[in-house]
Amino acid sequence: MQISEVINNINAALNYPSATIEDLKLFMDQAISEINSELHIAIPSITDMQKATEMSFSNSTNLVLLSTKPDSSTTIPIYTGTEEIESNYYYDAVKDKYAIKKTNGVVYSNDLYGLYNDYISPPILYEAVLFSQDLALWYIPNEKDLRDFDLEDYLPRDWIFLYFIPYVCFKYAVRDGDTGALFSDEFTQGFQQLRNAYSIPNNVNLKNVCHLFAYKDLAQENIDNLNIIVPTRAITDKMKVPDSMKAVWGDNFYSNGGWGL
Repeated sequence: MQISEVINNINAALNYPSATIEDLKLFMDQAISEINSELHIAIPSITDMQKATEMSFSNSTNLVLLSTKPDSSTTIPIYTGTEEIESNYYYDAVKDKYAIKKTNGVVYSNDLYGLYNDYISPPILYEAVLFSQDLALWYIPNEKDLRDFDLEDYLPRDWIFLYFIPYVCFKYAVRDGDTGALFSDEFTQGFQQLRNAYSIPNNVNLKNVCHLFAYKDLAQENIDNLNIIVPTRAITDKMKVPDSMKAVWGDNFYSNGGWGL
């Protein structure tokens, strides 16, 4: 669930006050701090989550900078084996891959992203789509904002719906003069329910979680030795406690083991 979708849900719960991530960031960070202090873990702040997403694009080899904003008539050049392509990116129909010209040669990829920045609005990320062997266009994917990240990389949906969203709604409602009583009950009861449903360790072995996005930077820093213990940076569905076996009693009081005796 992208953070933009989370904000849309928060606005819906608050009857659409048009709050933005900047309006809610303090309350979101407070919600995360509550989780970290109560569970003794280390989920990153919203700002750090945004930076991690930006860094993931900075290492990408299939990202190009667009000099003009694409419109309905903007196409991506297609190479069929004979044309001279002047653009620094194109779709290679022979290799069935997108190509980007680099100083050290051509880099091929299954996907291609284009970044347009007018220095007025936030940068827009476009994705190339191949409609046919002679037509490729740009379109804006759902995660169009470079700083729009997936909150489920750090919190499961249960935690987002039962605790995170009600907590932020409560803080925002109180700031606007409301008591926020409904949201207070929701996140308080939700947190208790989640504590009973999840067993969350304070620390984890990096080699067991290095494939998760939340631990990507730690994995890169400790690539030579992943067998180390690090603070828990994400709650996952695997931490959910399975249903315990229900008790089985005898037929009556006098049966062996009847009524728990």
